[in-house]
Amino acid sequence: MENLTTLYREIYRCFTPGVGACIDSRLVRPKCIFFGLSGSRVDGADYARAALAAGARLAVVERTELEGVEGIVVVPNVREALQQVALLHRDTLRIPIVAITGSNGKTTTRLLMMSALATELKVGGTDGNLNNDLGVPLSLLGLQPGIDIAVLELGANHPGEIRALCQIARPTHGLITGIGNAHLEGFGSLEGVAHAKGELFEYLKETEGLAFVNGDDRLVVQMAKRVHMGCMASGYTRAAYRAQGHLDANGFLSLEFTWAGRQYMVNTQLAGLYNTSNVLAAIHVASYFGVSMPRVVEGISQYHPENNRSAIVQRGKRRLLVDCYNANPTSMRAALESFFMLPSQEGRVAILGEMRELGSASHASHAEIVGLLREHPDVGVVLVGKEWSGLEGDYPRFDSCEACMDRLQSYVPNGTLVLLKGSRGVELEKLLEIL
Repeated sequence: MENLTTLYREIYRCFTPGVGACIDSRLVRPKCIFFGLSGSRVDGADYARAALAAGARLAVVERTELEGVEGIVVVPNVREALQQVALLHRDTLRIPIVAITGSNGKTTTRLLMMSALATELKVGGTDGNLNNDLGVPLSLLGLQPGIDIAVLELGANHPGEIRALCQIARPTHGLITGIGNAHLEGFGSLEGVAHAKGELFEYLKETEGLAFVNGDDRLVVQMAKRVHMGCMASGYTRAAYRAQGHLDANGFLSLEFTWAGRQYMVNTQLAGLYNTSNVLAAIHVASYFGVSMPRVVEGISQYHPENNRSAIVQRGKRRLLVDCYNANPTSMRAALESFFMLPSQEGRVAILGEMRELGSASHASHAEIVGLLREHPDVGVVLVGKEWSGLEGDYPRFDSCEACMDRLQSYVPNGTLVLLKGSRGVELEKLLEIL
């Protein structure tokens, strides 16, 4: 173990802050460290020499026959080496690190928060959706020198994963966006989800950090109380901010709120009332770190959604509400309820992909969504994915996006307001090519 610790330190001595690390030889930057992971289909060691040729300072691999090759370091476990090198870098950082987890809205909340903070501070954070046991260390190693604060996203689909990620990220502050029926296959139940997400609050309690507590989410409040956050919590609620969300005629969210006796209005580029809590979280955290409220409003207003999350897109005469990066019963219901509120003279069509990783709760969860759809017979529906089969309702159903492409146009007339919502694996974004 002592020899391994020495080896990890030697690897870290070759690390160049601001350059980072990578696990894909195609993304090598000059002077970065390449970690060649060994997987079931690909062994990163096969690309070690290519990474070095592309400018990597080191290539870390597990293949013993490469020992002694210049620029290559052999370790027993590359994944562990990446995490341990990230930990060594984390020890050098003297800045607040805010960790965000939750069943819904993690990425949107993180990006809103970073946009608000960046109006007055130098901000770093998660790159893309790198929020697992590989992504978090890569994000840490990718932080630029001289930043004032970092915002990291923590994802999980099994108990214990958030705690493990906290041991790597070592957040000083944390926020749970909300707790819902997501990844039930791994967590087992809604209570299992709550306890898994609550591992973030447990870590903050143990390390004397501070939790931002969404007081409008009953289960988040319970998790804060369970670990006795007490004065180590900074709570926020819609009532405290007198926050009121509104949708304009195009479906964009605006939020009126009061802070320090003054009224503010933030006009976002986000779809859906369900983003109200995400915007409020960003407002609360950015103001906590001293960003003036006018600049907070400015930063949130300037944020433009990406990666098919809460985006409104005009395609010819059709207006599309694209939120198909992920879905679970909680987020699906919230998206539909917001969609039902929007007027459209030419009609509305909901194109819904199946919700995955729900385990034994899948059938009942999909049936519940179909029941909600049946309450709105004026809304057209197209269902994509095998999990919708065997349920009530005379709706067009297709096993995949490819299967429905030829017929989709007939269900979505020009001028229609369209919602695309589904789990990432359904790949509903492919339908954007023909809508």
